[in-house]
Amino acid sequence: MKIKNTAEHDWMLKNEPTGVSQLPIGIAGVACLVCLVVVYLAARPVVSWLNVWWAGIPIYSVIPISVAFIILHRSSWHQELPRLRRIVCALWSSCLIFLGVLLIGLAIIAALYVAFNRLTAFKD
Repeated sequence: MKIKNTAEHDWMLKNEPTGVSQLPIGIAGVACLVCLVVVYLAARPVVSWLNVWWAGIPIYSVIPISVAFIILHRSSWHQELPRLRRIVCALWSSCLIFLGVLLIGLAIIAALYVAFNRLTAFKD
């Protein structure tokens, strides 16, 4: 059985992105946040075993930045730029996304700390 090529199915045949799509920066930000949490929970025993304070910095930062970079680079984000400029732009944006994720994470932790301190202050 052959399907007719109608106008409503024409959009599936073209290799163009549809009008409904998520922003790659938002997807990269959420993926970076999830990756940071998973990497922190998985690598914390190894970093504490090393007994070196700076050992966690490359582990906790390189992997989430790489995840955000891969998402941005493989998406349709800034396809009009030359290859090298697109790579630099995606890398720079990945670092900014990681800093934003860190700031949001710290704000959430600070808010939870304040909320739990106020709740336990009235326990006496």
